[in-house]
Amino acid sequence: MSIDSNLRDGEATLVEKIFEDDSFNVVVQRALDKELTFGKLRIDRVTKDGLWKSTEESTTPSAVLYFKSGNGHDHLIVQRSEDEKYGLFKYKWTP
Repeated sequence: MSIDSNLRDGEATLVEKIFEDDSFNVVVQRALDKELTFGKLRIDRVTKDGLWKSTEESTTPSAVLYFKSGNGHDHLIVQRSEDEKYGLFKYKWTP
């Protein structure tokens, strides 16, 4: 069974990068400094940079740490590939 068959429909569309670093711990600390609260950890599809082509070509399954802010904005931490830094992003879920 492939990982793609276990993913929920839709993807996390990254709206704005807030912060990035090579260290996961540093990015988590930045989220906590912004008074974000932990929501959940799951593997979901996350959009790649560039123009949208299809779910298969324009997203990558990634471990995602979700956060909520007091004013309702959704945030997440993700590293979309081994070559990228960890990033704290504002996002929206696209079904």
